[in-house]
Amino acid sequence: LTGLNTTELYISLSDDFFNSLSGGSQNLNLYVEDTEKGSASEILPYNLQGVNASKKKDINLWTGVGTLSATVFGTPSTVAIECRKVGGEWTSYPASVSGTEVYSANASGFLAGQSYEYRLVVDGNYIGANGTLTTEAGAQIPNGDLEDWCKSNDVIVPYHTGVNAYWCTGNYGTAALGKNITNESSEVRPGSTGKKSAYMKSEYIVVKFAAGNMYVGSWGGMSGTDATVYFGQPFTYNAKPKAIRFWAKWNCGTMDYASGGGCSKGDPDLCKIFCCMTTDSHKVDSADANGTSFSPSPENMASGDARYDKVLYSAYMESTESQTEWKEITIPFTFYGEDPNQVPTHLILTFTCSGYGDFFDGSTDSWMYVDDIELVY
Repeated sequence: LTGLNTTELYISLSDDFFNSLSGGSQNLNLYVEDTEKGSASEILPYNLQGVNASKKKDINLWTGVGTLSATVFGTPSTVAIECRKVGGEWTSYPASVSGTEVYSANASGFLAGQSYEYRLVVDGNYIGANGTLTTEAGAQIPNGDLEDWCKSNDVIVPYHTGVNAYWCTGNYGTAALGKNITNESSEVRPGSTGKKSAYMKSEYIVVKFAAGNMYVGSWGGMSGTDATVYFGQPFTYNAKPKAIRFWAKWNCGTMDYASGGGCSKGDPDLCKIFCCMTTDSHKVDSADANGTSFSPSPENMASGDARYDKVLYSAYMESTESQTEWKEITIPFTFYGEDPNQVPTHLILTFTCSGYGDFFDGSTDSWMYVDDIELVY
């Protein structure tokens, strides 16, 4: 500070002060108070060379592409912005003029829930402080940890309320007959911080075989002993998931009910799990299982069947071998759409210990536990 005994005051700010700031238009707020309690304040605008602060809207986590910008003075020969995940390798992206003293570059490879840093390079020299940004965490499935359960009109529901529940089960068809085939369990996966999991058990109830199951979707109702369900619920994708991950264990019993749905008595039952990113929900009517059953295996997805036209991404797993100890399972998504930039609107997710349940086929010895379901970004 200089001029302490005059009506004018001069303040010198070092390069260290400016080198710690992002580039672009900014304000310097000055406030001065003397020993006699007299004071004055001033806002001084200035423009600083360097990388500009990023905004959430600058990063598209579905495509993984983000626009990074910098304020650059003069007419340099080359301008680039380098970017990396914190601790990773730098990648250089050429920048071009996008406004007055503003250069922009399209960087790629951004993932949800990660921290990045970026820096400005002008004619081979690093200018200003590094910028930092942390991307938004990827959206997760409601009650994916399966901690919330309730009982609604005798139907046990894996959600905190039975009204507008995100999850559904075959309990809506069996509870009226005195049996819930999907229940909460206190047997959780190793290392879990939660206290509950889902337990599914296939049963023969009164007149038909009922597959133990749990799915994201809604109940359509009963017509006699046949049921209508809707696989899928609306889901807001703020990023592109790479896989679905969960913990599970199951028993594939020996088929004691088989009515021609592609299996025979004495065969092992089929554990089936699939997750789809789609543009709508899918109706399944057990009265017409051959026409409306839904099983997005790689073979079915390649068949051209219209049932799968709205599936953009699918993660599918099936097994006839039991897994009676908890196991963490990750299933990657496979792209089946036409435009990888198209953002889905719905999520379909199904777990069943009797994969032929659409045909009322399976084993009454089949069961499955599931815990801690999450989308992997």
